[in-house]
Amino acid sequence: MLCRPSLFPRDLSRRKPPVIDLGHVIEEAAWKSLRVPSCCGCRTHPCKRKGLYLQIDWNYLDRTDEVESFELVPSEASLRPVQLYRTQFKNFSGGPQNFTFRTERQTTSSMELTVQEGISVMGKFDLSFSLPSPSAPGGGGAGDSFKLTSALLGGQVQWNKSVTDKFTKTETLKWGVDSAVNLQDGQRALATLEVVEAKLIGMLRLRTHAHISHETSLLPVDVLTKNGDEVIATVDLAANSICKASGGDIELSADKKSFTYVTTVMVKAVYGVEQVASVHLLAPGEEESTTLDAIASYAHTADHQRHIYDKTGLTIKEIDTSFVESNSRQLLAM
Repeated sequence: MLCRPSLFPRDLSRRKPPVIDLGHVIEEAAWKSLRVPSCCGCRTHPCKRKGLYLQIDWNYLDRTDEVESFELVPSEASLRPVQLYRTQFKNFSGGPQNFTFRTERQTTSSMELTVQEGISVMGKFDLSFSLPSPSAPGGGGAGDSFKLTSALLGGQVQWNKSVTDKFTKTETLKWGVDSAVNLQDGQRALATLEVVEAKLIGMLRLRTHAHISHETSLLPVDVLTKNGDEVIATVDLAANSICKASGGDIELSADKKSFTYVTTVMVKAVYGVEQVASVHLLAPGEEESTTLDAIASYAHTADHQRHIYDKTGLTIKEIDTSFVESNSRQLLAM
């Protein structure tokens, strides 16, 4: 009896899908190494595999991920100021006045990761890495322009999702200022709190190092019957055999006991980079839109210190001075 040719390509190098599965690569290497004859006497893969399945002992494969590069897409990277708060101080008291410039606002940061090409593990991406600040294409530094100041966006990424799922993160950030503005009689000043917002698309290149931790430096793969779950054989795979079965997508390490592979991820992110608090002294006759005016009322008559109110009449939430971000620009004292 002759064996029919397989309906599926035996050599993974003949096709280059964006994502291949490490489990399938290991199984392919195990079938090629299996020394079990078929019932018809041949050793071709379709007959050999009939009635059997493989079980990989993943406990002997230790994986670690590291970021090789994170480069911006130049046409998809931009910075813009977003004004969170502004108010106008007016002093018509007949003498010097101290005003309190104090406010707290919130913004939302978001990040979306999508795998462009790489290697999954049994239908999932199991990745763990720390996302660095992006650089310009070609390895040039982007300076602090697009630095990831958020602990969530710039922290550790634990990615354990199916191949078709995107990885998303969102975070609410608080920005605040607590300072004093000194105005002479008749002076007016415009105070603003802005956040520099970054919007970008970047390409992240990750390299995964997989080390076979078994004492033999071989990865055991059990061959079982589909009906009785009986182990009829165990295939011990060397790292080199796994690399050959991948068709070039997996590289053998120098120690011959481990291998590496690359995953390329597209990153989309919108986030606040830094806050900028400023006070602009208005010249005589210089007018600001009436929508910028704030209603002021004396809170402490003794020292003539004012607390600012929103147009709604609600008092701005007071915050601790220590809350102000360290990268804020110093306010002007007038």
